[in-house]
This record gives sequence, structure tokens and C-alpha cells, in this order.
Amino acid sequence: MALKITGHHVEMSEQLKSYIQKEITRLDKFFNGIIDTEVILRQDTKHNHLKEAEILVKVYEHKLTAKATDQDIFKAFDKSLTKVERQLVKFKDKIKSHR
Repeated sequence: MALKITGHHVEMSEQLKSYIQKEITRLDKFFNGIIDTEVILRQDTKHNHLKEAEILVKVYEHKLTAKATDQDIFKAFDKSLTKVERQLVKFKDKIKSHR
């Protein structure tokens, strides 16, 4: 699985990058057909400096996306990761039911 991490107006520390890499590898236990993963981190300067994390997961011919915002970038990432995990479970069940 390829991983791309992008930050817009967010300082990308080594700690943050390694945390994201470690957590994204957990997605393989939910579905092993993941082709590509992209994590986009943004800081919204207009709304009390909220941090936004968006995760895009490419699976076969589908793209699953999840966004979450929080004051802390780690919490925003965790929230969006939880959303993607749920989507992967649903997608896997959908594929199994069509076989």
C-alpha cells in the first residue's frame, strides 16, 4: 500500500509522520485490497485554528474518504481514521455479499 502525506499550513514533525504511518498500516487488517492511501492535513485559519484531517483510500475501483476536524491534529486524524475503518468494513461486507 502506497502512502502519501500532505500538509497545508501544518508543521509536519517526524513524530506526526511516524504516528500516521503506524496507524495507517492498521487499515490492512480491515481490508487487504488497499491500493493507495493519501492523508491530507490542513489548518483552518478562519475558524479558531481548527485542524482538519482527510484520508483518501483507493480500493479497487472505489475511493473512500473521511474528514474530521479538531483543535488537535492527532485527534482529528484519529477521528477520520475511525471513519475510514468503518467504511472499509462496510465495503468488505458488500463485496462478500455479492459473491
